[in-house]
Amino acid sequence: MNCEIFFNFGDHEVNTSVGGDIRPLRRATVFGPKTACYQHRVGAVTDWFLVQLTPLGARTLLDCPVAALVNSDADLGAVLADSDGVVDAIEEAGDFHSRLLIFEQWAETRLARSPSRVRVSALSALHGNMRALPFGEIGQFAESLDLGPRQFRTIMRDEIGLAPKELLNLLRIEQGWISLYGTGSISEASNLFADHAHFSREFRRFTGISPRDYKRLKLSGDLIVNGFDEAVAAQLLLSA
Repeated sequence: MNCEIFFNFGDHEVNTSVGGDIRPLRRATVFGPKTACYQHRVGAVTDWFLVQLTPLGARTLLDCPVAALVNSDADLGAVLADSDGVVDAIEEAGDFHSRLLIFEQWAETRLARSPSRVRVSALSALHGNMRALPFGEIGQFAESLDLGPRQFRTIMRDEIGLAPKELLNLLRIEQGWISLYGTGSISEASNLFADHAHFSREFRRFTGISPRDYKRLKLSGDLIVNGFDEAVAAQLLLSA
Protein backbone atom coordinates (compact mmCIF):
# COMPACT_ATOMS: atom_id res chain seq x y z
CA MET A 1 0.00 0.00 0.00
CA ASN A 2 1.97 2.98 -1.26
CA CYS A 3 1.11 6.62 -0.79
CA GLU A 4 2.07 9.40 -3.18
CA ILE A 5 3.23 12.99 -3.04
CA PHE A 6 1.75 14.70 -6.08
CA PHE A 7 3.26 18.07 -7.00
CA ASN A 8 0.75 19.91 -9.18
CA PHE A 9 1.80 22.94 -11.22
CA GLY A 10 -0.88 22.61 -13.91
CA ASP A 11 -4.64 22.17 -14.21
CA HIS A 12 -5.29 18.94 -12.33
CA GLU A 13 -8.51 17.99 -10.56
CA VAL A 14 -9.40 15.00 -8.42
CA ASN A 15 -11.97 13.43 -6.14
CA THR A 16 -11.62 10.91 -3.33
CA SER A 17 -13.87 8.28 -4.93
CA VAL A 18 -15.60 7.62 -8.24
CA GLY A 19 -18.71 9.77 -8.56
CA GLY A 20 -17.63 12.29 -5.92
CA ASP A 21 -17.20 16.01 -6.45
CA ILE A 22 -14.21 16.94 -8.61
CA ARG A 23 -12.07 19.71 -7.14
CA PRO A 24 -8.76 21.41 -8.06
CA LEU A 25 -5.63 19.78 -6.68
CA ARG A 26 -3.36 21.69 -4.31
CA ARG A 27 0.24 22.45 -5.27
CA ALA A 28 1.44 19.48 -3.23
CA THR A 29 -0.88 16.72 -2.08
CA VAL A 30 -0.18 13.54 -0.12
CA PHE A 31 -2.45 10.84 -1.52
CA GLY A 32 -3.01 8.02 0.94
CA PRO A 33 -3.65 4.42 -0.16
CA LYS A 34 -7.14 3.90 -1.60
CA THR A 35 -9.56 1.08 -0.92
CA ALA A 36 -11.69 2.24 -3.88
CA CYS A 37 -11.04 3.97 -7.21
CA TYR A 38 -10.89 7.72 -7.54
CA GLN A 39 -10.89 10.04 -10.56
CA HIS A 40 -8.12 12.33 -11.77
CA ARG A 41 -8.88 14.86 -14.50
CA VAL A 42 -6.41 17.05 -16.41
CA GLY A 43 -7.25 20.45 -17.88
CA ALA A 44 -5.49 22.56 -20.50
CA VAL A 45 -2.12 22.60 -18.74
CA THR A 46 -0.40 19.53 -17.34
CA ASP A 47 2.72 20.00 -15.23
CA TRP A 48 3.34 17.59 -12.39
CA PHE A 49 5.90 15.59 -10.47
CA LEU A 50 5.00 12.50 -8.45
CA VAL A 51 6.85 10.46 -5.83
CA GLN A 52 5.63 7.14 -4.46
CA LEU A 53 6.39 6.21 -0.86
CA THR A 54 6.25 2.79 0.76
CA PRO A 55 4.93 2.54 4.35
CA LEU A 56 8.52 2.90 5.57
CA GLY A 57 9.05 5.90 3.28
CA ALA A 58 5.94 7.61 4.63
CA ARG A 59 6.99 6.96 8.22
CA THR A 60 10.56 8.22 7.79
CA LEU A 61 10.08 11.09 5.31
CA LEU A 62 6.68 12.38 6.42
CA ASP A 63 6.92 11.23 10.05
CA CYS A 64 3.42 9.86 9.53
CA PRO A 65 2.07 6.30 9.39
CA VAL A 66 0.25 5.25 6.23
CA ALA A 67 -2.62 4.34 8.57
CA ALA A 68 -3.34 8.06 9.03
CA LEU A 69 -3.59 8.59 5.26
CA VAL A 70 -5.81 5.73 4.05
CA ASN A 71 -8.55 7.03 1.69
CA SER A 72 -7.49 10.63 2.19
CA ASP A 73 -5.61 13.36 0.37
CA ALA A 74 -3.86 15.92 2.51
CA ASP A 75 -2.01 19.14 1.84
CA LEU A 76 1.70 18.36 2.15
CA GLY A 77 2.06 21.57 4.20
CA ALA A 78 -0.42 20.22 6.74
CA VAL A 79 1.57 16.99 7.06
CA LEU A 80 4.98 18.69 7.09
CA ALA A 81 5.00 22.32 8.19
CA ASP A 82 8.43 23.03 6.64
CA SER A 83 7.70 21.65 3.14
CA ASP A 84 6.99 24.92 1.28
CA GLY A 85 10.65 25.37 0.37
CA VAL A 86 10.98 22.04 -1.46
CA VAL A 87 7.66 22.60 -3.27
CA ASP A 88 8.85 26.03 -4.49
CA ALA A 89 12.20 24.59 -5.60
CA ILE A 90 10.57 21.73 -7.53
CA GLU A 91 8.17 24.10 -9.28
CA GLU A 92 10.98 26.47 -10.31
CA ALA A 93 13.24 23.64 -11.56
CA GLY A 94 10.88 22.71 -14.39
CA ASP A 95 12.59 19.63 -15.87
CA PHE A 96 12.24 16.13 -14.43
CA HIS A 97 15.93 15.46 -13.74
CA SER A 98 16.39 18.67 -11.76
CA ARG A 99 13.19 18.04 -9.82
CA LEU A 100 14.33 14.52 -8.98
CA LEU A 101 17.69 15.77 -7.65
CA ILE A 102 15.93 18.41 -5.51
CA PHE A 103 13.61 15.82 -4.02
CA GLU A 104 16.47 13.36 -3.39
CA GLN A 105 18.48 16.01 -1.55
CA TRP A 106 15.45 16.96 0.53
CA ALA A 107 14.75 13.30 1.31
CA GLU A 108 18.35 12.64 2.36
CA THR A 109 18.17 15.57 4.77
CA ARG A 110 14.91 14.26 6.23
CA LEU A 111 16.31 10.74 6.60
CA ALA A 112 19.43 12.00 8.34
CA ARG A 113 17.25 13.65 11.00
CA SER A 114 14.84 10.73 11.33
CA PRO A 115 15.24 8.88 14.64
CA SER A 116 15.58 5.11 14.54
CA ARG A 117 12.46 3.16 15.39
CA VAL A 118 11.86 -0.38 16.58
CA ARG A 119 9.49 -1.08 13.67
CA VAL A 120 11.73 0.12 10.85
CA SER A 121 13.05 -3.31 9.86
CA ALA A 122 9.57 -4.84 9.91
CA LEU A 123 8.11 -2.00 7.82
CA SER A 124 10.98 -2.30 5.37
CA ALA A 125 10.21 -5.96 4.64
CA LEU A 126 6.45 -6.05 5.21
CA HIS A 127 5.30 -4.30 2.05
CA GLY A 128 7.60 -6.25 -0.27
CA ASN A 129 6.78 -9.61 1.30
CA MET A 130 3.02 -9.15 1.09
CA ARG A 131 3.19 -7.82 -2.46
CA ALA A 132 5.31 -10.77 -3.58
CA LEU A 133 2.99 -13.35 -1.99
CA PRO A 134 -0.55 -11.88 -1.98
CA PHE A 135 -2.01 -15.39 -1.56
CA GLY A 136 0.00 -16.27 1.56
CA GLU A 137 -1.21 -16.93 5.08
CA ILE A 138 -1.02 -14.30 7.83
CA GLY A 139 1.15 -16.52 10.02
CA GLN A 140 3.59 -16.95 7.13
CA PHE A 141 4.12 -13.18 6.85
CA ALA A 142 4.49 -12.75 10.60
CA GLU A 143 7.11 -15.50 10.69
CA SER A 144 9.02 -14.00 7.74
CA LEU A 145 9.32 -10.75 9.71
CA ASP A 146 10.35 -12.57 12.90
CA LEU A 147 7.18 -11.36 14.61
CA GLY A 148 4.40 -13.06 16.50
CA PRO A 149 0.89 -12.94 14.96
CA ARG A 150 -0.26 -10.39 17.57
CA GLN A 151 2.75 -8.11 16.96
CA PHE A 152 2.17 -8.36 13.22
CA ARG A 153 -1.49 -7.37 13.50
CA THR A 154 -0.56 -4.46 15.80
CA ILE A 155 1.95 -3.10 13.28
CA MET A 156 -0.61 -3.51 10.49
CA ARG A 157 -3.20 -1.62 12.51
CA ASP A 158 -0.92 1.20 13.65
CA GLU A 159 1.22 1.68 10.54
CA ILE A 160 -0.91 0.49 7.59
CA GLY A 161 -4.41 1.09 8.93
CA LEU A 162 -5.81 -2.13 7.48
CA ALA A 163 -6.22 -5.68 8.72
CA PRO A 164 -3.76 -8.09 7.05
CA LYS A 165 -6.54 -9.79 5.07
CA GLU A 166 -7.80 -6.42 3.78
CA LEU A 167 -4.34 -5.48 2.53
CA LEU A 168 -3.80 -8.86 0.89
CA ASN A 169 -7.14 -8.56 -0.89
CA LEU A 170 -6.26 -5.10 -2.21
CA LEU A 171 -2.88 -6.38 -3.44
CA ARG A 172 -4.64 -9.23 -5.25
CA ILE A 173 -7.04 -6.77 -6.90
CA GLU A 174 -4.10 -4.59 -7.92
CA GLN A 175 -2.26 -7.51 -9.49
CA GLY A 176 -5.44 -8.73 -11.17
CA TRP A 177 -6.00 -5.24 -12.61
CA ILE A 178 -2.40 -5.09 -13.90
CA SER A 179 -2.85 -8.52 -15.52
CA LEU A 180 -6.16 -7.52 -17.09
CA TYR A 181 -4.66 -4.27 -18.38
CA GLY A 182 -1.65 -6.05 -19.88
CA THR A 183 -3.21 -9.21 -21.29
CA GLY A 184 -6.92 -8.49 -21.63
CA SER A 185 -7.56 -11.96 -20.20
CA ILE A 186 -10.13 -12.11 -17.39
CA SER A 187 -9.14 -15.75 -16.85
CA GLU A 188 -5.49 -14.86 -16.18
CA ALA A 189 -6.47 -11.89 -14.03
CA SER A 190 -8.55 -14.22 -11.84
CA ASN A 191 -5.62 -16.49 -10.96
CA LEU A 192 -5.16 -15.06 -7.45
CA PHE A 193 -8.85 -15.47 -6.61
CA ALA A 194 -11.01 -18.49 -5.88
CA ASP A 195 -12.74 -18.20 -9.28
CA HIS A 196 -13.87 -15.71 -11.94
CA ALA A 197 -16.96 -14.73 -9.94
CA HIS A 198 -14.85 -13.89 -6.88
CA PHE A 199 -12.49 -11.72 -8.95
CA SER A 200 -15.37 -9.98 -10.72
CA ARG A 201 -17.10 -9.21 -7.42
CA GLU A 202 -13.98 -7.74 -5.81
CA PHE A 203 -12.98 -5.85 -8.97
CA ARG A 204 -16.43 -4.23 -9.22
CA ARG A 205 -16.37 -3.33 -5.52
CA PHE A 206 -13.03 -1.56 -5.97
CA THR A 207 -13.53 0.11 -9.40
CA GLY A 208 -17.29 0.47 -9.78
CA ILE A 209 -17.35 -1.52 -13.03
CA SER A 210 -17.00 -5.20 -13.96
CA PRO A 211 -13.80 -6.67 -15.47
CA ARG A 212 -15.69 -7.27 -18.73
CA ASP A 213 -16.80 -3.63 -18.93
CA TYR A 214 -13.28 -2.46 -18.08
CA LYS A 215 -11.93 -4.59 -20.92
CA ARG A 216 -14.48 -3.15 -23.35
CA LEU A 217 -13.63 0.40 -22.31
CA LYS A 218 -9.92 -0.27 -22.75
CA LEU A 219 -10.46 -1.67 -26.24
CA SER A 220 -12.53 1.42 -27.04
CA GLY A 221 -9.64 3.77 -26.36
CA ASP A 222 -8.18 3.13 -22.92
CA LEU A 223 -9.73 6.21 -21.28
CA ILE A 224 -9.44 4.79 -17.80
CA VAL A 225 -6.72 6.40 -15.68
CA ASN A 226 -7.14 6.19 -11.88
CA GLY A 227 -10.88 5.67 -12.34
CA PHE A 228 -13.10 6.60 -15.27
CA ASP A 229 -15.29 9.32 -16.69
CA GLU A 230 -18.82 8.07 -16.07
CA ALA A 231 -20.40 9.93 -19.01
CA VAL A 232 -17.80 8.66 -21.46
CA ALA A 233 -17.98 5.16 -19.97
CA ALA A 234 -21.75 5.02 -20.37
CA GLN A 235 -21.54 6.20 -23.98
CA LEU A 236 -18.85 3.66 -24.88
CA LEU A 237 -20.72 0.80 -23.23
CA LEU A 238 -23.89 1.65 -25.16
CA SER A 239 -22.03 1.70 -28.46
CA ALA A 240 -19.84 -1.35 -27.81
